[in-house]
Amino acid sequence: MKKSILSLLLIISLTSCSTLLNILPSAWDSNQAKVITDIRQKTIQINCKKDVAILKANLNSLHNKVEWLNLYSESKRTNDVLQMTSIYNETLNDMIKRIETKGISNSYCENKKSILVEQSSMISKGIQSRN
Repeated sequence: MKKSILSLLLIISLTSCSTLLNILPSAWDSNQAKVITDIRQKTIQINCKKDVAILKANLNSLHNKVEWLNLYSESKRTNDVLQMTSIYNETLNDMIKRIETKGISNSYCENKKSILVEQSSMISKGIQSRN
């Protein structure tokens, strides 16, 4: 009977721990802090007046930085960072796909850029403010 109760308590406590990991913010990480600063800087530097090939190369470089952050966060199991970057990643991927399929107008580019700048700022605040 004691073994059954101990097993049940162990299962409940392990379940609670995994639930807490999804609720509580992760701890400070200098690698994540650096890469989100790089992402934010590259986002601000997007130049919609450049040649489309240069713009696409810049966006692909930015995509690689976001992918690095996602892979690192996934490996580290910092789900809060993954949740924050998912929306930014969708916006960036939409912009890249638009360039590849329909081309891109300056106004579309500027609108998407302003959204990406705001999103990267919010992610940066979330990552940088962890203790």
